[in-house]
Amino acid sequence: MPELPEVETVRRHLLPQLANRRIEKARFLDQRALPFMPKEDAADVLSGRTILDIQRVGKYLLFRLDEQMLMVIHLRMTGRLYVLTRRTPPDARYSAWIQFDHGTGLCFQDTRRFGTIYIGDRQQLMNIPGLANLGPDPTNDDWTGQCLLRQIQKRRAPIKSLLLNQTIVAGIGNIYADESLFCAGIHPLRMGMELTAKECDQLARCIKNILHDAIAFEGTTFRDFRLGYDQSGSFQERLQVYGRTGESCRQCSGPITKLKIAGRSSHYCSVCQPK
Repeated sequence: MPELPEVETVRRHLLPQLANRRIEKARFLDQRALPFMPKEDAADVLSGRTILDIQRVGKYLLFRLDEQMLMVIHLRMTGRLYVLTRRTPPDARYSAWIQFDHGTGLCFQDTRRFGTIYIGDRQQLMNIPGLANLGPDPTNDDWTGQCLLRQIQKRRAPIKSLLLNQTIVAGIGNIYADESLFCAGIHPLRMGMELTAKECDQLARCIKNILHDAIAFEGTTFRDFRLGYDQSGSFQERLQVYGRTGESCRQCSGPITKLKIAGRSSHYCSVCQPK
């Protein structure tokens, strides 16, 4: 699933191409992608609207439209958004196609069909499930180790699970949770309530640094993630533990181990991250 760096990368690629562009027409093929609105109504609502800005909240993309309207897209597991210089949809199957006035179109493809699109009034959509109760964005300057400590100091749950809890901190998924815990030298099974203020400070710094680095390298691509130009990210070349089960740790030469925590795979070095 695309995480914060991947979604931010897509936003940065789309914004200069779509800002202040008027939508000529829209077409939706998959009703499952529109949980709150019939696809014919969604196409009518978007027609004639102008995209004023594209923002990111957690893993959500927010397309701010004129007349206080908003389109929210969650890519989920396999969703892809990219711009094509053409006035007709691509031949490949797609979930949504949005045609703009300058001869380009925005294509939303989703192989596993879990991605969602919400269209409506800005104030109303900010209260949709998932978006309304998001935790703070870890890339913000005012998010610190003290903020993290306040959220987890009474939690009897593995720190790996807590980092994936979007109400505690928004945007982190499996890849960057594993990488951040390795950077901080914290075992993924440590209970949140066990972490000290010093450890939370270190973990918060690692989260920030890794997310900023991943954005700089335009995200991590293993299978589905693509940029706004249908290109791959390159942060996978810098991963320390994620996806490296059985390989040697680049820091101590010990083995990288994988275990399951609440049904999710976790990768760590037992030497660098003692339990």
